[in-house]
Amino acid sequence: MRRIVMLLLTVIGMLMLAPAVTFAQSAPMLAYLNAGGQLVIADAGGDNRWIVSNPGEVLAPNSTLAWTANGQQLFFAVSASGQTSLRVANVAQRNVREMTVIGGNISGGEWADGNSAVIVGTTNGLNRITLDGTATLVAPNGQTISGRTVAKDGRFLLYGIGGGLATDSSNGGNPTALDGANDPRAAGLGLWADSAPIVAYWTVGSAGTSRLNITPASAPFNTLIVDSGTGVPLAPLAWVPNSTILIYRGASGVQAVDAACVQRGGCGGVAPVRILPISAANVTVSASGIVYTLNGGLFGAPISCINAGDCSGAQLDAVAASTTLAANGDTLVYVGADSVLRALSLACLSHGGCAPSALNLSAAVYRVSPDGRYALVTRNGELLSVRLNDGSAISLTGLYGAARAVWAGEVG
Repeated sequence: MRRIVMLLLTVIGMLMLAPAVTFAQSAPMLAYLNAGGQLVIADAGGDNRWIVSNPGEVLAPNSTLAWTANGQQLFFAVSASGQTSLRVANVAQRNVREMTVIGGNISGGEWADGNSAVIVGTTNGLNRITLDGTATLVAPNGQTISGRTVAKDGRFLLYGIGGGLATDSSNGGNPTALDGANDPRAAGLGLWADSAPIVAYWTVGSAGTSRLNITPASAPFNTLIVDSGTGVPLAPLAWVPNSTILIYRGASGVQAVDAACVQRGGCGGVAPVRILPISAANVTVSASGIVYTLNGGLFGAPISCINAGDCSGAQLDAVAASTTLAANGDTLVYVGADSVLRALSLACLSHGGCAPSALNLSAAVYRVSPDGRYALVTRNGELLSVRLNDGSAISLTGLYGAARAVWAGEVG
């Protein structure tokens, strides 16, 4: 019966949307939930809409919406009658394929192994599910798995197990226990670099002090350990794009450390440098520079400030007290002191003359598109897409829609 339903859904979807076989590329694609809770794929202009899930279907509550890096396939999961259906939507063909059905709930859903499988958490541990539904247990059965994160290239994963941490390939079968105990206060399990499968994570050492560990997944014994000497948490914030430099919040402020040594071994003498005061908030990093908020102001400095050991920079604008900073690449979107959205190209940090653009819209910032041309914002429960070059906005969900969306190529 399930197979018949899925076949009918595919046929109906093709009939409703034929003869189109590809999406127009004038605007980036995204997936979001509409006001009725259905999964929709469309472009940022609101065109080329494809309603992917059926009326009444509910996405599995702890599952992700995970795009492949090329933005051509979207993983999602639907819960019904105590079971979870794992599915993949193919954008070019506009069809949905059911990978498998799993009893009970799942968590996550991250692409691995060149987009040939996804990693999901189930009642028996971590599982690698291929597109044809073949399931392989990655983390051993009978042990409690407390979260996981997958490397940017999908080849490695980090997971909490038995109060500690382990790393393994996404195929599983060869886990390596890592030094230190997993700290339950950590906001996230680990933060992977985009330049190489290197992961930063926060642990507690045998003396009870908070430590920042930076580990290459292919050689986990080459770990760089930064010990705070205190119980104050060390929280990874961001990797400088295409580098081995990690920005993290330490006991005395925001600090930077270059972890290039972990790729060759021998990290003795590597020390972090303090670049911002402890009161710096919303620290955001791009290839061009670092921005943050402090005492109602938006401040920024070029990325070379790390080498100088001081990224306090200059004030760029006044901001609303409640604002967050949303960035993708060198495009930053935030809420100004007048409660109006603003956009800024962070490329200006290297040559000066930074001039934020007012978008004439009051809303909360959500996500910036990978190409930096659009932003998703929310207003009174409504999800809107804003074109940043002119501030024009369209509603994607209508009032009281579910503010959940993810750009093609990303996971959310």
